Amino acid sequence: MIDGVDPGASSASGPGGTVGPSRDQLAKHEVSAALDLDSVRWERLRDESGAERGPVEYAFVPHSDGVTYVVLRSALRGASDGDDRRAGTEGVDGGRAGEGTVLVFTPSEWDAFLAGARDGEFDRPQD
Repeated sequence: MIDGVDPGASSASGPGGTVGPSRDQLAKHEVSAALDLDSVRWERLRDESGAERGPVEYAFVPHSDGVTYVVLRSALRGASDGDDRRAGTEGVDGGRAGEGTVLVFTPSEWDAFLAGARDGEFDRPQD
């Protein structure tokens, strides 16, 4: 499964009805499957001191369609800048790199997410 889209899975389309994934989902799945994730430089968020933080890695991946996509995955346990973050390295969830879900965002989706974060859409509720 890439980008949360399983082309064989059905999705709900109203009361009691199901249909396959939408044309947009299939197109995005095809783009996601064609991205070369083995050669990208995965990054992690850093705090003010420069230490890596959080369980998520991100990368900007160019595609043959001329668009650069943003991809996210679970960060690899114990990985640092000099480590090989691919073959044989265990991830946070105990899986190996390349296994599990990789989320792929188009530039407009990523821009919308960043705008929402800046506007406080994801802030914790006030107690």
